[in-house]
Amino acid sequence: QVPSELPHHMPIHEQQYRGKNGDSHEWRNPKDMKRSKPLFVGLTLTTLFVVLVVLYLKSGQSSEFASTEIARFGRDSRKDCRKLAEAGECMSNRRIMLSQCPQSCLVHAGVTIESLSDAEIMDDAKDGFAFYHHVETEDIECRDHKKECQDWALSGDCILNAEYMEQHCPKSCLACFGDTPATVVIDFGVEQKLVYEEDGGLALKTDSDLKTEVLHIIKSSSEYMVDIFQNEEYSHLRRDCRNLDQYCSLYAAMGECHGDSDALAMFQNCAPACHACESVALYRRCMRRQEDNDFIAEGTLSSLFQHIARDFSKYKPTVVSQPTGSTDDNQQDLPWVLYLDNFLSDEECDRIMSYVRNMSFEEAEEIGDEIEEDGDYPGVVSEGWNADVAWCFDDCEDEPIMKAVMNRILGLMKFPIDHTEYLEIVKYSVGGHYEEHHDVIETQGELRCGNRILSVHIFFDDVESGGELYFTELDKMVAPAKGRIVIWNNVLNDDFTVMDSGTFKEFKPVKKGESLGGHWMFHSRSIRNAWEDDCCS
Repeated sequence: QVPSELPHHMPIHEQQYRGKNGDSHEWRNPKDMKRSKPLFVGLTLTTLFVVLVVLYLKSGQSSEFASTEIARFGRDSRKDCRKLAEAGECMSNRRIMLSQCPQSCLVHAGVTIESLSDAEIMDDAKDGFAFYHHVETEDIECRDHKKECQDWALSGDCILNAEYMEQHCPKSCLACFGDTPATVVIDFGVEQKLVYEEDGGLALKTDSDLKTEVLHIIKSSSEYMVDIFQNEEYSHLRRDCRNLDQYCSLYAAMGECHGDSDALAMFQNCAPACHACESVALYRRCMRRQEDNDFIAEGTLSSLFQHIARDFSKYKPTVVSQPTGSTDDNQQDLPWVLYLDNFLSDEECDRIMSYVRNMSFEEAEEIGDEIEEDGDYPGVVSEGWNADVAWCFDDCEDEPIMKAVMNRILGLMKFPIDHTEYLEIVKYSVGGHYEEHHDVIETQGELRCGNRILSVHIFFDDVESGGELYFTELDKMVAPAKGRIVIWNNVLNDDFTVMDSGTFKEFKPVKKGESLGGHWMFHSRSIRNAWEDDCCS
């Protein structure tokens, strides 16, 4: 007898979705989620749920031709497959039969799209299957030309080396289905649950409206995956765009495809439910690689600040905040915040101000709350940040006065420039301010660029009144002063993927005069190398 459920591997984010007191649900802490295994690791470790595409033959095709197709897509893995197929199990238990008995279902089951009812199509969608009719394609020989194709495909090369793989390994990448019209069965992930189930199997109550939305997500995911398979532009994504968690559709119905770090985990592990197959390519390309090492080791940030405070006495270092050295489970240690006076001379500040005032300024935009499918956070103009900004790109960095000051800061921080973003020039007029914010973009922690672990703010001029840098969690204020630089850490000393909440800050409104400064952010890994591959934009 065929089991009622298809057995599947443990989801990448085991127990992602938990309830409180047995009657409500909350999304798992994103900081825990993003430290799980990258998408490609889960894919390479599972064989049962590697994307299975089965071509159902047109009526009248010979058994000899059928065996050719079977060899392409896998043979039966159990002895009773033919008996089960003849008994109609290819229709009533399609998931397990298509996974374990593709040969028997091809030869003995005449399943077509037209033979499926709406209810059966929805059941298939819940099981992670969708159907579409492949039309004849001319001049395509659908076979691999390298013996390593399957291994390369399992390693993610259908995405990472798409052009080469499409030419040499189209079959393994599911970039083609031959030149024969047929019904294509798409397996795009694990079975989807409508309600959350505890470890003991007790189904928790789910609001009926939410359950309806889950069903809508499941159906739309099926339709979306059909579009992915029909559109040649996305052929390199077909193999790897999968729901890897049984609660993907439930999470999507709760809105977890939108937001901040939740969306990162969703895009990686629930791309069909989020309609975000393109994000799979982004994270295959942009996830941290073995050779992407942090420039400084975790646990050494404090040593950097101690060095600055101890060895640069000529700038009269002032420590605003430093770790106490004692923490417990309920209290996070204090961050480092310090400033150096007259790090830039008055003459240097005047020359810089003269130069940057000729730059093209535009209205400041905050990073939006929603992450897009390509991994970018679109900027939004908000009342929370009232300022004008310009960027010190390549020509600006080559300007002698800018290069001199930036090199001095790099020497102080002991960092190479490729680990820095472009210097942001910020101008606050009267009333200009920036409400409470943090420099960390948490989704970058596991990407090639790493997090913004350090920030430096440079005051190019004095402000007649207002314009202070205020660290809200510390209740500490740093007044603007010409030539002063302020330095702080953005992440925990021993874990660069976790934001240090002690360095939330705001720029107080300018009451009189103008504030002109530079804001420079330092990454644990090379942000500029990541930009070259269109990552961490």
